[in-house]
Amino acid sequence: MQLKIKRREDYLDNIWNNARELNICESERDKRRARNGRITFDCFNTHSHLDRAYCTKGIPLNPQSNDGTMMLFSVLRGWCSGMCKDCKDYSDEVTKAGGGEAG
Repeated sequence: MQLKIKRREDYLDNIWNNARELNICESERDKRRARNGRITFDCFNTHSHLDRAYCTKGIPLNPQSNDGTMMLFSVLRGWCSGMCKDCKDYSDEVTKAGGGEAG
């Protein structure tokens, strides 16, 4: 089933209701995670607003964009911002992000 989308925002509105597209995004994320280790999707500092993703630590995910944000769809597909690869604030564990103790 091919979605007929005119605008990127419409695509994001419809993707949540399309199990096939969500499965494709998940498999792409798994491939990139296996290949690269870190992906922006896994960091608990990554949040979204409308169709953009941003870092709550203030680190620009995309230095070329005016506001430092990254397309949410890219994050869902498993793309990793270059800034996330070596970030000291990267947090992929609930215990780190939630302030709890590991163990």
